[in-house]
Amino acid sequence: MTRITNAGIRPLGTVGIRVRAAVIRAIRQGGDVGKAIRDAIKPIQVPLQQSMTASFILGQYRAKSLVQPVALARKVTDPLGIWRNIVDFAVDRVGITNAEIDTIGKRFAAQSVAAMDSMGGLLEDKIRKAIAESVRTGEHVDGTIAAVRKAFDDAGMTNAKPFLIETQARTQTQLAYSAGRLKANEDHAIQDILWGYEYVTVGDDRVRPGHAALDGLKLPKDDPRWQEIMPPNGWNCRCSVIEVFKDESIATSNDIPEFVEVDGEVVRAGADEGFDFNPLDIFNAQQVVLR
Repeated sequence: MTRITNAGIRPLGTVGIRVRAAVIRAIRQGGDVGKAIRDAIKPIQVPLQQSMTASFILGQYRAKSLVQPVALARKVTDPLGIWRNIVDFAVDRVGITNAEIDTIGKRFAAQSVAAMDSMGGLLEDKIRKAIAESVRTGEHVDGTIAAVRKAFDDAGMTNAKPFLIETQARTQTQLAYSAGRLKANEDHAIQDILWGYEYVTVGDDRVRPGHAALDGLKLPKDDPRWQEIMPPNGWNCRCSVIEVFKDESIATSNDIPEFVEVDGEVVRAGADEGFDFNPLDIFNAQQVVLR
């Protein structure tokens, strides 16, 4: 899964520089800043869509517990090479046809566009505010550009690394992977033996308190709370769930109150703002925009 995420992120290395350059050029030439941002980030949509599609397929593979994906073990030097590996793997090992892969990709096309539009809108808002403040204080062009550069840095779009775009791409691929698992679990063969899920975190000091509070929660598969807390539950969230089967001794509910104490602080046990939805909603064409 990490390889898929990284493959989706790899083409983004120079995006931060391209976006900044496009905006500064627009300011100097009196052009449309919003259009400059949208045009500069548009090429990201295809690799993001491919990464989400590949992640969904791997999520299905994970849920169905098929043979090890040896087709993905070889080193990939071409950014799109891992995408071709996934296609071959899906056809040969998972039993997904090329037509089905095309359908899956189309399902994620709108989501990848929405993700880029949302991010572009966030950037545009911050840049326009910086420009407006420069105009208000009487700054000349150079002063305005300096303010815009700072706005980019503050937004996580530095020359060194486009953190904002990477976070968006990483989170979208995690959502797609989770959706793939959940979609595969809808298969009758799995539904017959699946009791529910257990919420798990990675257990380190980077886990958010609200997510840590959910660690160990076990609920039946059809419990409505999964519609609000199925991970990932925030930007760069690393939480997951473990399938619990009917014949396991742990197949008993262990719900957690909405507000609990974690390390001496009362926190809300749940998803971050804007993430209280089920990842499968994305695949089921209920477009989810993360802001």
